[in-house]
Formats: sequence, C-alpha cells, structure tokens
Amino acid sequence: MISVARGLTGLGLSLVIPLTAWGVPVRPITGLAGSVALADEAQALLVNPAGLAFRNGWQGLFSKGWQGAGDGSLLVTGNGLGVGYEQGSLPTGDWQRGSLGLGVSLLPGLSLGLAGRAGQSGAGFTSLDAGLLWRPSDYFSLGASARDLTNPRIDGAVRPRTYQAGIGIRPGTDRLSFAVDLGWREGDPFTQLLPRFEVVAQPCGGINLRGAVDLQGSAEVGLSLGWTHGEVGHSQGLNNTSPATFAAFHTGFVKPFWAGDRTRLAELDLRGPIVSQVSQGLLGGSSGQSLYRVLEEIKTAKESPEIGGVIIRLGGTSASWAALDEIRQALAELQGTGKKVITYIYGVNTPEYYLACQADRVVIHPLGDLSIRGLSMQITHYKGLLDKLGVSADFVKIGEYKSAVEPMTLESMSTANRRQMEAILDDQFERLVKAIATSRKLEPAKVKALIDHAQFTAKEAKEAGLIDVIAYEDEVIKAASSWFGGKEPTMTRIGNRETYRTAWQDPDRIAIINADGALTEGRSGRNLLSGEAVLGADTLVKSIRLAANDMRVRAVVLRIDSPGGSVVASDIVWRELIKLKEAGKPLIISMGEVAASGGYWIATPADRIVADPGTLTGSIGVFAGKMSFGGLYQKLGIHQEVLKRGEKADSETDMRPFTEAERAVMKTSIESTYAVFLDRVAAARGLTRDEVDSRGRGRVYTGAQAKQLKLVDELGGLSKAVELARVMGRFPTHRVEVVQYPDSEAIMATLLDNEISISLQPMLYERLKRTQVMVLMPEGLLF
Repeated sequence: MISVARGLTGLGLSLVIPLTAWGVPVRPITGLAGSVALADEAQALLVNPAGLAFRNGWQGLFSKGWQGAGDGSLLVTGNGLGVGYEQGSLPTGDWQRGSLGLGVSLLPGLSLGLAGRAGQSGAGFTSLDAGLLWRPSDYFSLGASARDLTNPRIDGAVRPRTYQAGIGIRPGTDRLSFAVDLGWREGDPFTQLLPRFEVVAQPCGGINLRGAVDLQGSAEVGLSLGWTHGEVGHSQGLNNTSPATFAAFHTGFVKPFWAGDRTRLAELDLRGPIVSQVSQGLLGGSSGQSLYRVLEEIKTAKESPEIGGVIIRLGGTSASWAALDEIRQALAELQGTGKKVITYIYGVNTPEYYLACQADRVVIHPLGDLSIRGLSMQITHYKGLLDKLGVSADFVKIGEYKSAVEPMTLESMSTANRRQMEAILDDQFERLVKAIATSRKLEPAKVKALIDHAQFTAKEAKEAGLIDVIAYEDEVIKAASSWFGGKEPTMTRIGNRETYRTAWQDPDRIAIINADGALTEGRSGRNLLSGEAVLGADTLVKSIRLAANDMRVRAVVLRIDSPGGSVVASDIVWRELIKLKEAGKPLIISMGEVAASGGYWIATPADRIVADPGTLTGSIGVFAGKMSFGGLYQKLGIHQEVLKRGEKADSETDMRPFTEAERAVMKTSIESTYAVFLDRVAAARGLTRDEVDSRGRGRVYTGAQAKQLKLVDELGGLSKAVELARVMGRFPTHRVEVVQYPDSEAIMATLLDNEISISLQPMLYERLKRTQVMVLMPEGLLF
C-alpha cells in the first residue's frame, strides 16, 4: 500500500518550501510542505528531518512548481539519509539551494534528525534545521522542527528561527490521517500562533487525496495516482499558493486497485544451492539462495491477486531433503488457492525431481534427461587401512546405536547401526515414492518400477507419465495460455519484493537464528580441508544475545542444521537459550536436514520443536576417545619418549591406547554427561529418564519417527515455525518483520577473522554425509 502521508504531503514541494524558507510571505505552516507529524521519507528532508529515520528502502521525488519557469526540486532519500536540490524564482531574484539530511532512531518510535542547507539568493548562505518525531503507536504521532537555527543572512536580511509542532492521528487505519500544526517565528507575538489543519486519505490502493487549510484563508487540495513503484500527482493551491506537479519513485512494492487479477506468471529460478544462510564471498558473490527468501517469494505469489501462477526453473539445484520438503509444501499451499505451478527442467536427479513433480505441469527441455535412481547410502569403513598403517581408534561410547566411530573401529556395520540406517532409508524412500505417486497420479508399484528403470530421455519420461510437455523454454508460456483465457500471461519476477509499509511504527520482529554446522567452542568458520561448516558457540551466543536485547524481537526461531559436536559448546548455547526464554521471548526450534546429538541438546529449551518429516534427529548419546598412531610411528622409524609427573599425565598421547584405568575414568565422564543429557531431554519433553534412555542410546530417527516418540512436537518446515512464533509471540497486529541472524556483515567478519580447524574426523563425517539421504549424525565429532 502506498504511503498516503508521503504521497500527498509532498505535492508541490518546489513552490512551498521556498516560501517557508525565505519568508516571502513568511508563513512557515502554510502551503504544501505538510505536517511535521506526518512527514517521512523524501518530504521529511525539507519538513522534518527526523522523518528520514522512519522508512526503509529508497525514494526519489521530483516536483515542478508553476509559479516560475525554473521552479523545481529533486530529492533522494533512503535508510536515514537524504539529499536534495531546489531552485526557483522570487521577486528579489532567482534562488537555489542544496540539502543534506540525516535521521537516526534513538528508541523504537523516537527519532532525531538534522538537515544542513547551502544555497544562493543574491549571496551565498548556509542554514541548519533540526527535528524530532515520536510515534508511540500506529495511530498517534508527535512532530517538532526548528528551522534556520544558524540565522542565515538571505538577501541582506537575517532569517529568524521558525518553530513548528504538530499532532497526527489515524483513527484505526493507515488509510486516513489527520494533523494539526502550530507554527511560530522568533520575534513575533504569540498571538500569531495560528493552527493549520491537514487530512490525507487513501480510499483505495493507488488513489491518494489530500487537503489542507489554515485560519488565514490559505487552502489547497491534491490528488495522486500510484502504481507498483511510484506515483504522480498534482496539487492546486488557493489564494497565495500556486499549483504544483510531482512524481515519486520508491523501492517498496504497491498493488494498485486497477491491476488485473491473476494475469501474471511469476518466475522463480531455483537453479544452484538453496541454503539456510546466504554468505558473501571474499571477492563478491554469494553461496546461493536463502531458503526463507524462496519460501517468502512463493508466499508473495500466493497472496498477490495479480499473479495466477509460478514457473520454476530447476537444474543443478542443490538443497537438503528438508528444504525440498518445505518448498513442496509452500507450492502445495499456493496450488490450494487455485493458482498453477509449472516446473521447467533441463535435466534433473532424484531430489530435483522430488521437487519438480509438485506441479500442475512438468516441462522438460527436448534434450534434457531424467534420473530417478532412488536413494542409497555408502558407508566407508577404514579399520582395515588403519590396521595396516598401525593406527588404532580408541573410543568409549554410550548407546549401541552411537555409530559415529564405527568406520574406524569396525570393518563393517554393526547390527544396531544397520537396523537404524535401514529404518531411515525405508522412511525416506516411502516418502519419495508416495510424493511422486500422488503428484503424478501413478500407482506406488508403478513408481517403484520407474525408479528401478532409473534413467529416462525426455521422450521416455513423457511416455512414462513423469513429465507432461517437451518444449523449449520460450514455448512454455504458450503452453500455459489455457490457464489465462487462451492469452499468453505476462511474466513477472518477484525477486526481493518488499511491500511498501505505511504504518507509523516499525513492526515487531521474529528473529531467525541459524545454527548451521558442527558445534565447537569459539567462533564459527569452515573446516579447511572438508569445507564443512563449523558452528562456534561464541558466534551463536552473540546472535542469541542480539535477539534477546532487541526490544522489537518478540519471538525467536532457532533453525538447527547441526550434527552435534562439543558437549561444552552445546551446553554454552543451551544456557544462552535458557536466558533468552527467561527474558520472556518464546523460542521455537526449526529442525533442518539434521539436528542430532549436540544439535538435539540445544533444542531442548524450546517452547515447541518443529521438524521436517525427513529431518535426522535424536542420537541422544555420548562418545569420546582418541586415535593412536603408535604403530604407524614405529613403521616410520619414529621413536618418542615421555617424561611425566602424574600417573595419567600422558593419557591423551597419540602414541598408545588408553590404559584400563584411563578408560574407566573416561567412561565415568561420559556416563555423567549422558545422565545430564537424559535429564535435560526428560524435563523438556515431559518424559521419564527411562523413557528417554529407551529412545536414546545414540539412535537416529527421522522427524516423523521422532514425533511419534514425542521427541518433537510438530512436523513442518521453517514457515511453520515462523507461524508458531507469530502466535506464541502474541504480536499486537498482523504486521511482523522476520529478520535473520547472523546477517551477511557478521558472516563476512567471521570469515575474515576465524580459526580454521583441521581434523580427520570431520572429513570422514563429510564423506558419509554426502550420500543421497545425507545421514550419519555427529559421526566424527566429540559428542
């Protein structure tokens, strides 16, 4: 919705601001400058610079007055800054001036602004204006400004200071605003303190009306028409004010009332990585698209009346199964409104087709191919190699399912590990088959037979019923014309569309905090050899504290995509989340691809846990140990001697395995940690310790299995978690802003100043994780 206060109070700025600035006639509260309580964005630079702090994005405003041939102004503002240029004619000669303004937020709803001006009217001059703006609610605003604080000399006369104060009221809607202003010029008697009244209204999207009058007989009316990113308008002044025309442009998106319904097809390009948190590279570029941004674009398409469907490009798409599930769900909700989905594929694999088939029409490039080979796990065991090298893995664990160290301690899978991996694979495969069967209206047995066939050309895929149309991309739109009355739809890109905000108060926030990577003490980074994300407790705690201390944040969603890691790091994060809840902010956990072991530990403080059906979670168990390279050293001719004080001083040496005494101490330690883990989960989930132990023992579950075992509360994705946060945060209005921590600047700072960790175990984990179902939990990390 376009800003009524912005649009119409800006009409005719080029004419009126000279009058208020130069005092010819001296009437600081009349004309088209607008109320100091209503002004924000571009007109705020000239009326009340504090209003510069009350809008996001950028705006340009050009106005042309008709008092003189050269009257006009150009203003550009955004993110608290403003710059402007004005020129015009007066009886004493031509004038011009430039302005530079800054508005800063002091507290939520309260801002301060300054504007410096330099110009020429006969001789050069400089001046300074200041302003305050307080908007404690969406329906009440107080503004004040002081102009010409430096008493500039203009045309040989000292310009006195002028002051203006105003009250703005919105009677329950941002479509109607009233304002009353009082103005006073230094040196005048207070009897000349006269009121000025202003009203702005938006009867429907894209039409704005404005009127203003004072008790000295000056009046004006104005009309503007808006479109998606701007508006044009005209104002007619009565008595001593003159007409003016203006045009404004802004980055926010507005839906005019005359825009056609469901006449557009939105483009959504999902080629490349889809990640929880987008990070910027050192040389520019990004790591991919944000999952939340993709979900928001689909939601925007669902809620926009002019959009009748979306066309999605797939090919080289990289995303976790949890992310694919969330996107499928968002598309299903869009289809539930009667809108259509087309997927255009150039050649896809199993996960990509899992997403592509959630469409009303699947189109493939004539030379594209389709590969649906099913799901597999490849678990590599290194014990034979380690034995030949003279290296032994010496670990103590709790839980027969805690299989992280098996690749180094066993030559093949244990019975328990095989059982849990088979269960996970079965669950994932059945969901894959069901999704394809439902979307393509095929029998599950038929789908399994097609998966066994594995590879299809475009023609074979169509004959099998896996796709609908073989076409080049430019032919896709014609194929969709039947949905639009036989006419080709207009293509549109949603991109990073931000709806233009008209509310006076900034919306309350839901903070999404990304916990992505293996947990460790210190700062976040990335393993130099494996490329695996390392989630530093210090970095994550900093983000949690930012959300806790932000007065606008009313609820927090912690998005966990972590296989676990250090128990100390996990507990540091756990404690900070407890403090967040003590601050009165609801905590919702959203589990991504994997949230297990330490990843599940940090989920326990949650008010609600939301997991995708395919999330890998649980792994409630502990292990610890070391690698012993003594045999390898001997083969290499390396001899080491140890001098020590204390019986167990060299227990961590990599020359030998643990002694029985050392092993007993370690077992006691991990049993203590496991007991704490059981107690944390039991208290959080309303279970007994024995019940948690029966679900624990290091066993990994899918999200669907975990829900049955009461380890998670609900099945769903990030959007579901955000909606729960919206409800539990008790937001006073429907308006809410979702922000993500850490932001790109914080990520870049971490990359430039991190501690790179190199170890064998994370590399082994990363190798195991790259299977199609991407399973094994904290395998390879100390948890």
